[in-house]
Amino acid sequence: MKREIKFRAFGAGLWRYGDLRTVGKQTQIVSTKYDMTFNIDTKTIGQYIGIKDINGVEIFEGDIVKAMPHYGRRTKKNYTVVWFDEKLQFAFYRKDKDEETLLSLSDIYNKEIEVVGNIYENEKGDAQ
Repeated sequence: MKREIKFRAFGAGLWRYGDLRTVGKQTQIVSTKYDMTFNIDTKTIGQYIGIKDINGVEIFEGDIVKAMPHYGRRTKKNYTVVWFDEKLQFAFYRKDKDEETLLSLSDIYNKEIEVVGNIYENEKGDAQ
């Protein structure tokens, strides 16, 4: 399966989407939609994970999604989309008071995923 490689980051007051590049010390998004280049905040860079949510919204690293696992208590909870280096794949992370959960895409009912925010615009910066 081949997925589209693109990035999202905040720059010039808006979320920018496209290819990522570095020129000197400045990281930029090259917008494929508008054929323009934008300087961006590198702390907000997230890669598209290759799927859309139930509303057709593309899901990016750093998004907070409401999802339901295939097993255990089958209730929807909020997870943060993260890059899991050990497996070289995206995963869904949740930290409760005494427990941390890391789920792969195959552990989630992907027809139920809904983007509800992102870690950059959520005051707490977490998926609680």
